[in-house]
Amino acid sequence: MRLTEKRAKILLFAATVVGAGGLAWAQVPKTPAEVIPYRQQSMKNLGGAFKAVNDQVRSGMPNVDTIKASIPAMQKVATELPSFFPAGSGPETGVTMTAKAEIWTNASGFADKVKALQTAVQGLATAAAGGDTAAITAAAAPVGQACQGCHSEFRVRPAPRPAPAAPAS
Repeated sequence: MRLTEKRAKILLFAATVVGAGGLAWAQVPKTPAEVIPYRQQSMKNLGGAFKAVNDQVRSGMPNVDTIKASIPAMQKVATELPSFFPAGSGPETGVTMTAKAEIWTNASGFADKVKALQTAVQGLATAAAGGDTAAITAAAAPVGQACQGCHSEFRVRPAPRPAPAAPAS
């Protein structure tokens, strides 16, 4: 496969991730019942976009265009994140979620984590705009640290997936 074909496939994948995220953003939620699935999908979009960046960074030969294509999705979620957790949209709803009640009881601590993510994503965007892969690699680490910092305090760890059953003999 020629480099041009490979680049086209990578860009198509990135556009698909960003485009799928756009569908979730088309409708702004108004009630707690609407905001929960919106926030869950938005967080998946953020994770998918950041995975695309990390895959490139770890590849040894990052494709800057693919990384740049992922940045808008990350910026959108980071910007909208404070609105994803209105009063009445927490565990008290009975909806299965990984958001801890501490998001609402420790609002200032949560706001600090959101600000750290916003700052890290902006740093990654700035590095990507410059096109220097070393700077992009360095700027990706704080994004991961911001995600982990928030998840460790404000997210319930998902239950581990069960191991696949052994084939019957």
